[in-house]
Amino acid sequence: MIKKCESHLKYDEKYICIHITRLKEEGNKFSCHKCLNWKKSNDFVKSMEELEEEAKENLVKYVEMQTKVINSNNEMKGKYIESITKLYHKLNQYFENQQKAINSSIEQQNQILTQNINQANQLLNQQSVLDLQSIDKFIIFAQLNQESQKIIENKYNYINDCINRQFNYEFAEFQSKVNQFITMEFKFDNVPKYEVEQFKILTVEKKEKLPYCSEHQIKKKWICIHQDCLKEQKQNFLCSDCAKVTHDQHSKGNFIKTIKKIKNEQNEKLKIIEEQYQMLKKESEKKIDQELAQNQQKQQEIFENYLLMRENLKVLEAQSIINPFNQDKQYIYSSIDQNLLSYDSEMINLEFQSKLEQLELKKQHITTITKDEFDQKCKSIEEQKENQKNESFKLKQQMQYEIQISDIMQK
Repeated sequence: MIKKCESHLKYDEKYICIHITRLKEEGNKFSCHKCLNWKKSNDFVKSMEELEEEAKENLVKYVEMQTKVINSNNEMKGKYIESITKLYHKLNQYFENQQKAINSSIEQQNQILTQNINQANQLLNQQSVLDLQSIDKFIIFAQLNQESQKIIENKYNYINDCINRQFNYEFAEFQSKVNQFITMEFKFDNVPKYEVEQFKILTVEKKEKLPYCSEHQIKKKWICIHQDCLKEQKQNFLCSDCAKVTHDQHSKGNFIKTIKKIKNEQNEKLKIIEEQYQMLKKESEKKIDQELAQNQQKQQEIFENYLLMRENLKVLEAQSIINPFNQDKQYIYSSIDQNLLSYDSEMINLEFQSKLEQLELKKQHITTITKDEFDQKCKSIEEQKENQKNESFKLKQQMQYEIQISDIMQK
């Protein structure tokens, strides 16, 4: 129920001034229009109806703003989840491709073995050994004794060892990368948190009347900001005349200032602080973004060099385990390897030692050049070592020849 003003009985108490200088933090009341006759606040005087209408309009806008932020957050969340989902599908597809590659590789090997089994089964199904087309095949398998089959089985075991070694090597790489990957998490610990709004009436601190100096009959609107005076925590106001007498040394150092001047200086300082903070925030974000981008670029380069080294190591292993005595065999008299005629046990050892030396030389280039360049470098190293080996062999053969001549002459 609207009350009548006790001072102005004709007017209802249904108006209020909402200027921050006229409000209290709580316990505000309506007054009549006459009681609010304050020129500066005319634009802020509101009736009950106007106050309710404006408050509800702003509440609606406030709810719309909060809802807009929620919708923006949900949209942001959707984009983030979509990005993660795309990565998930990409990783899932990647591992599915690896499974297909493993399956295809093993199945190709099995198909060859299946062909061998089918050929053997066809022979088993032959009606008689007297069939002219089957005689040779029966002879072949009659000669395929346990020792011969063990040789074939060992060859297959060697191939399977190579497959197993390759898988274990690749899987260890995958395992290492996955272990690194799963330790990475999205962390928002450093992000400021929203807060539940504590709705309060905006007010200003009521101005206290400045005291008068009884001695000089002027307002005490000066204070001393020297550290010695501030430490005393007296915070006494001074008039200009008292300041010159009691704070003579401080006044010479520009420590005596009016409240108004100090507040103006403080406002200027706050303005500078805000500008510098925004500059600091902008530059910090810029520098951190640059550092992160450079770090990611370095990591990418390291990873690319790692892949290059990895491929070169595979090539190097394949080259290094080639048996030099299984190449370019030339047989005389059916079963005599002509190349071995010029080797003794020491020269055989030197041949394999040369392979190890080549390995060490090639290892020096695995991280610095591309695969094609690495192949060329390996060929060059092989040629150099081959020339050195040939020269060494020639020298050894010459020495052996001279020893043989010396033995003949002594006889």
